[in-house]
Amino acid sequence: MFHDRAEALRHVDELPRLKNADAQKEIVAAIIDTRNLELCGKARGVRIEGYDYGVICTNNVALALAKEKQDPSYCTMLDNKLVSVLKCEFDVAFSKALAGQDADVCTTLSQEGVLACTSAYWNTRARDENNVSLCANIPTAASQKECEESYRLSRLGVEPDFVSCGDLSTANLRAGCDELKKVFAEEQAGVGECRALANIWAMPYCEAYMMKTAE
Repeated sequence: MFHDRAEALRHVDELPRLKNADAQKEIVAAIIDTRNLELCGKARGVRIEGYDYGVICTNNVALALAKEKQDPSYCTMLDNKLVSVLKCEFDVAFSKALAGQDADVCTTLSQEGVLACTSAYWNTRARDENNVSLCANIPTAASQKECEESYRLSRLGVEPDFVSCGDLSTANLRAGCDELKKVFAEEQAGVGECRALANIWAMPYCEAYMMKTAE
C-alpha cells in the first residue's frame, strides 16, 4: 500500500477516515515503530476486525518501551485485557534481575510474583552456569526441587547418563525425560521430532538441544 514507513506516517491524520483496513494497519504499524505513545492517540476509535487499533498501538508501544528501557512504569499503560500488566511487570523485573545479576530486583513485584521471578532467576543461572547448587537460593523447598529437576533435564543433551529419569518427582516429568533421551539418542533427529513430543513441557528442552547441536 505505502512504499515505506515514512510514507505511511505522512497519512497519520487520515487514519480515521480511510476505508482500506490494510492501509490503516500499515499506518498503525509505522506508528508502533516510532515508539511514540502520543501518536497512538491518532488510532483511537479506529476499529478493524473488532479491535480498537488505538489500544493495539498503545499496547505494542508500551510493551516495547517497558522491555527496551527495562522500566515497569510503561506496563501500567497496557489495557490488561489483550496484554497483561502483571506479565509485563514480571518480564521487566526478570530481565533486569538477570542483566544485573541481582535477584533483589524481583522484590518489586507482588508477593506471588516475587517467588516466580526469584525462582526463574536462580533456575536460569543454575542452567547457564552449570551449577545446580544455585537452586538453594530459592526460598521454598518445592521451588528448589523444581529448579534442581529443571537443571538436570537441561543437562540431558550434554550428559544423558547424568539424569536417571526414574528419580524425577512426577510421572509427567519421568515420561518427558524418557522421551527426550530417546530423541537425543537418534542421530538424524531434528526440531520436527521435538514438536512431536507427547509432553509439551519437554519441547523447549528438545528445541534448545537441537539448535545447539546445529551450530
